[in-house]
Amino acid sequence: MTVFADTFATGVFTVLTVGIGALLLLGLRSPRRTGDITDKKQHRAWGTMHEIEERDVGSMVDGVNDRRRARGAADLDEGDLRDEVERQQVGRLASDPNRDPAG
Repeated sequence: MTVFADTFATGVFTVLTVGIGALLLLGLRSPRRTGDITDKKQHRAWGTMHEIEERDVGSMVDGVNDRRRARGAADLDEGDLRDEVERQQVGRLASDPNRDPAG
């Protein structure tokens, strides 16, 4: 019984060692880097897009309000403008015949 247990333990240890070694070797030889897998570049791009949006939203609201004043309509603040845009987008999605209702 002891010889079987020792042989079994040695076999399991060997299989695990070879398996982990093979995975490590594949990882080292892989052309993909961890940045590709974790999308670090994309996260930085989203951060930059957010900074640009935060900086430019005020001027966009000013531009919309300039056009509204020229028409004689009341000014909107950022929250009102976001609500209006959201209503328009929901309306477009609801009227799109090609849209999948499941998501």
